[in-house]
Amino acid sequence: KEILTWVTGRGRTQVQRPITHQDLAMLKLAREPFSRAGWIFELKYDGFRVLAGYSQGKPQLISRLGTDLLPFFPEIGRELQILGDKAPIMLDGELVILDKNERPQRDRLRRRPSLRRADIEHASRTEPAVLAIYDLLAVGGEDIRAKPLVERKDPLDKSLPSKPTRIFAVKHHQENGEALCKLADMQKMEGISAKSAQSSYCGGYASGWLKIRTAHGRAADAERKKWTLSAIW
Repeated sequence: KEILTWVTGRGRTQVQRPITHQDLAMLKLAREPFSRAGWIFELKYDGFRVLAGYSQGKPQLISRLGTDLLPFFPEIGRELQILGDKAPIMLDGELVILDKNERPQRDRLRRRPSLRRADIEHASRTEPAVLAIYDLLAVGGEDIRAKPLVERKDPLDKSLPSKPTRIFAVKHHQENGEALCKLADMQKMEGISAKSAQSSYCGGYASGWLKIRTAHGRAADAERKKWTLSAIW
């Protein structure tokens, strides 16, 4: 699926080719949490990894394996319309359904694609998904993947709506990964991500991009292997 196919403007790094699901950056597994100067740590949500954005006059929501998820999550499509004035725009995020304590509900999420169309629309109102955004890859046609992560965070916040919506930027924490990992375990989250603050955005696995599992996250990994739908997400 092609999400960004054209750019405009001068004096900027412009998208030379379409950004696709194959350009997603991946996290290497680290065994233990750590704290380190010059690193950024974030809570890791357990859901469907996606490229989200707005281009060619319409919202885009593509899974890490290239599946168009908009038919299954129309509520996110409606929210992505808000980003039309920033188009073309590309975001790296996680699609999740949260409970009242803001914990990801994996079973509810994976059931959605198996529903009938009328039931999908009903579920979009009664059990709406949200989009947790980690990174901004391009905005207004400008490709910013070569910029350091800390320099991509500020335009990310400015690109998303200030009022509460179903799309939000995941809060990042400086240096203290051990404390955040303990918090993630207490909240029964999947784990945390650890990224070098000066890292650019590179597709595939790269040094300086790590994930640390909590006990809950390790159990979720074992359960995820049983998903019959995992081949398309």
